Amino acid sequence: MSAKRLLITALLLFLLTATSHGQETEETRRLMVFYEILPGTGLSERETVLIYETLLIELSDASERMAVKEYTGQSIPTSDEEKNRAAEQLEADSWLHVRISGNTDLVTMHIRALDMLSGRVVIEETIEKELLRGIRDLQRQFWQELSTSLADYFASAISRDMNRGTLVFEGIPGTRILGSAWKRTKVDPQGQVSIPVPLPATVPFRATKPGFFPIEGQVYMDQMEKLVVLEQQRGARAAFDVYLNNMSYPGVNFTYFFVPDSIFGRAGILTYLVGLVLDDRDGESESIFTGHSLNNITMSLGFFLNDADRYFRPYFALGATWRFVTAEGYWGLEPIAPFAARPILGFEYARNQKIKLFAEYAPYFYWAPKRNLFELTLPLDRDLAFLFIPKQDDLVEWAWVWEIVVFNVGVRIRI
Repeated sequence: MSAKRLLITALLLFLLTATSHGQETEETRRLMVFYEILPGTGLSERETVLIYETLLIELSDASERMAVKEYTGQSIPTSDEEKNRAAEQLEADSWLHVRISGNTDLVTMHIRALDMLSGRVVIEETIEKELLRGIRDLQRQFWQELSTSLADYFASAISRDMNRGTLVFEGIPGTRILGSAWKRTKVDPQGQVSIPVPLPATVPFRATKPGFFPIEGQVYMDQMEKLVVLEQQRGARAAFDVYLNNMSYPGVNFTYFFVPDSIFGRAGILTYLVGLVLDDRDGESESIFTGHSLNNITMSLGFFLNDADRYFRPYFALGATWRFVTAEGYWGLEPIAPFAARPILGFEYARNQKIKLFAEYAPYFYWAPKRNLFELTLPLDRDLAFLFIPKQDDLVEWAWVWEIVVFNVGVRIRI
């Protein structure tokens, strides 16, 4: 029985020792030290080495929970992400970057320390020290202060549980911030919004506000808190169109955006005085040029259906058209159907924000008080698509006449 008890006791002691060793390893933090002498520093090589050695000694003696690792690469990584990768290669979970400048009378130390497990910037400051009694005062006057701050942090940090950070956006109030790591949110009236996000992570986002060009990007979250300032640019206020109606007659439009690049008003003119007609009638070749003493003046209101940074942008508008005759002996409104309503469904396409191609379906709904007179104006030698509403067999004199096939294709220039 005593042998069995002795075996059990030994086994318990072994498990306790292993558990204690595992906990100690778990709690020990491995700090990578990046040490850099900036160009123009008035310190000798011996002095810079002495500064570095006193730093390592003070850090190593500061806490049992802090194991110091030296970076031996030829050049110091520039970004935090590159320092993280360099530290991970040597199994470090945090790093300290010290940059030295100045001279023996006044030494300037740029300090930045980052906890890679939590993403938190532990220390970030620039300190100047006067060395009145020599370079060895560094260990007592400054390095002790730095090492104590790091030791206190690692003693209290719950490193494995720190897996959330705060991403702060600064922008125009009312801006919507979309992201896969959070629900839709808005910038508050003070111009900021704070969003909890996982750590570490690359966080994509999209910021939109009516009247401003959207901003799309991603943020590498390697800190407990990171600020992103949105450089929002106002969208276009006006545009100018040149187009062909049914690939035959020229027209121009001027567009003003009430909400930049979103809600607009448009005015334009389409002339039938000169046009191109590429067809044959009754087997006889005719001139490709044609003309009619008619001009359409159109006004409309509309809106785009998606954001200004999309290559393909559909839009919808409702408009009204007044028809003017400019014949010899008569200038004025067309007497038979002077007015037409006009819905417009179109899209524009471009890979830049200034010059765009557009196409739109823009049929006319003519108001004809005397439908029989309107019928007489239609050419007999063409099979044109006109639909009378109500139909011709209804016993009414008036009609709305839908000209079905009306397309515009052209170029739109933002100005």
